[in-house]
Amino acid sequence: MSEISGAITPIAMISMEKDGGISLGEHLGRRTVRQWGDPKQEFLSILSGAAVYDLGYRCQLRVSGGDQVRWLNGMITNTIQDLEPGHSNYSFVLNAQGRILGDVTAYRCPDHILLATDASQVEALSTHFDHFIIMDDVELGKVTGQTAVGVAGPRAAAMISAAGLETPEGELRFVECDFEGHRVMVSQEYSPVTERFSIWLPEAAAVRLWERLREAGAEPVGVTALEQLRVVEGVPQFGVDFGEKYLPQEVDGSRPLHFKKGCYLGQEIVERIRSRATVHRQMRVLELDGGRPELPAAITVDGQAVGEVTSVAEFALPGGRKTLA
Repeated sequence: MSEISGAITPIAMISMEKDGGISLGEHLGRRTVRQWGDPKQEFLSILSGAAVYDLGYRCQLRVSGGDQVRWLNGMITNTIQDLEPGHSNYSFVLNAQGRILGDVTAYRCPDHILLATDASQVEALSTHFDHFIIMDDVELGKVTGQTAVGVAGPRAAAMISAAGLETPEGELRFVECDFEGHRVMVSQEYSPVTERFSIWLPEAAAVRLWERLREAGAEPVGVTALEQLRVVEGVPQFGVDFGEKYLPQEVDGSRPLHFKKGCYLGQEIVERIRSRATVHRQMRVLELDGGRPELPAAITVDGQAVGEVTSVAEFALPGGRKTLA
């Protein structure tokens, strides 16, 4: 374990000191809060109001230098050269055979680019990227001393404003603003279900922001409820639902791919799949009967394995209970 992946998040640390009854656990390379109380109620607070949660298991890499745009555009599956400052997008990182090595969200800033990924991926992706910086004017480094807090729900933007922060004008956009003397970045993330925001800020300011959001009315939720939301959104997780044996179109053929951006590592395989319109397997959201299976669970037809279930969410809504996978 690296020093990054073995750490406990700042929010989890202060929460543990204040309330010994919360449940902690490892999630994507960091120790964080699994649940504050009843995860069913936490999930409903995301759908009906505003929820605040720890994103300390997310890390950032900073890409700078005169060749940053050209170089990074050749390293990931989505466009960087067409990405305007103040905007973000989601990408896969591939090897030369087109297999997925990881995933990142790129934030285009005026003089540099930030890549956000899970703590469990940051070391491997850093090593991979470093290998391809040869004669390029590119500097790549981990952003230290930073963490992130998330806010989600139909009242999320109102909570952020009440805490004294600006909100961006639309999905996949971000703004930088001041919070009690600290520079922070507020980003509206992708979600087909509800509004989601990530707030990146110095670790020293994280607990104060958490308190301000709680005072504004946001309810704390843990990663158990967030995982329920992720499955409902139909968003696969690297290292859980897919990994290095997968090709991009087997996982998601739209959001992380850009087919007019020019050459990048693994593009030949991606383009071959697109032109021939054939993949041998694809990821789908399923509704299950009979409750939650042990994971991973084989899907069989007439005794033959045809797939597997990798993530499950059980939840109760006014229309009844459901299990999605």
